[in-house]
Amino acid sequence: MGPYRVKFYNYKMCSGPRSRNVTIATSTLDIGEFGAIASYNCTFTEPAKVEEFKTIVWNVNGNQKNILWNYKVNKPCQHFMISGIMKQYYPNMRNCVIPPGEYNYKTNYTDISYKFFGNSFFYGDYSFKMNAIAKQGNIMCIQINAIFSKKSVGPFDVSFRYFKACPDVEKTLANITTFLYLDQNVYKGGVNLTLTDAARIIEMKVAIHRLQNNHKKLVWDYSIEKPCLNRLVAAALKSYVDLRSCVLRKGSHSTFVNFSESVKIFYGSSFFYGEYIAKFTLYSTRKQVILCVTADEIITKKA
Repeated sequence: MGPYRVKFYNYKMCSGPRSRNVTIATSTLDIGEFGAIASYNCTFTEPAKVEEFKTIVWNVNGNQKNILWNYKVNKPCQHFMISGIMKQYYPNMRNCVIPPGEYNYKTNYTDISYKFFGNSFFYGDYSFKMNAIAKQGNIMCIQINAIFSKKSVGPFDVSFRYFKACPDVEKTLANITTFLYLDQNVYKGGVNLTLTDAARIIEMKVAIHRLQNNHKKLVWDYSIEKPCLNRLVAAALKSYVDLRSCVLRKGSHSTFVNFSESVKIFYGSSFFYGEYIAKFTLYSTRKQVILCVTADEIITKKA
């Protein structure tokens, strides 16, 4: 057991426990530089409420499979991690009911494994079977194998080229200025912002692009609805936001961020080396942008 690298194989769709399906679904898995990414095309033929999410994990030893873990979530829309993923996949979902229609989305299984298992797990070969189930039938069943091996990538260092307001966002509710400086090999900075009226924060988005040969490739698009209910976000906002209502008070505010520390909290102890563009956006009602900032991060092997 310890820090690991995970490799996925034998990915396929499977039959669920119900006698009928409420979807017509296909899926493929592509393994590339940023992990194992599954693409889904899922058509709901009728409204379906997600009632249950089941995961069975087997330890694989040669041709033998021993059940290791049988995990069931009866109210997945109340689960802190599953609910956030489902809202991204099915944006029209209300009260955990997904309306009929075609849905296309992607899942980074490498990313999910680190979120679900943490930074340390038992080394070995495992088989996973995941079922999403409605009362009237199966929604989807996926089976995948994963090999957890000792991690060879070590800790990283981060440097910044810039931290500034998003150049592609012209209209924001807040007027902002940004600052960034290096203090004893630690990058620090923040935002000075002024609001003429109070604004309720209803969503926070973080997008990460890989920058290579002047081309940007999206590697992560993360959204948090009701961000003031998120422990880490609330800690960052509490000095100038009424956390009970998530309203940003009018007037002038200043934030301070230890960027070197924040990046390592966000990415964990290890990440792919390279240059990345991070974009952070706060939204108010009617999708109005409160503020948007972006940073150029360079991730290198720790000296």
